Amino acid sequence: MSEREEEVWKSLWKSPQAVAWSMPENKWMHHLVGLYTRVLVKCESPSTPPSLLAQLHRIGDQIGMTPAGLSFLGWKIAEESESKSAPKPKRNASAGARTRLKVVVNE
Repeated sequence: MSEREEEVWKSLWKSPQAVAWSMPENKWMHHLVGLYTRVLVKCESPSTPPSLLAQLHRIGDQIGMTPAGLSFLGWKIAEESESKSAPKPKRNASAGARTRLKVVVNE
């Protein structure tokens, strides 16, 4: 991995999408994030062929790095002000998981 690829990789894993990539059901995306990293760095060259740019866009869609990809995956990135101002639920430290669960009846 080149120095630039490492820089891009670290940056991608600080993105909001990284939260979703970290979920067990999305573990398959890790390889695509690596591929996206490598292709993105190659696309920084002025002589990048259009076909490689198209691949970058396609991979970006698959991992939620484009608006179309976010939509396809059903992901929405919350506004920073929303996430910071949202009140955090209060928990009773002594309450167990059972007391926090609700029974929902299918009707």
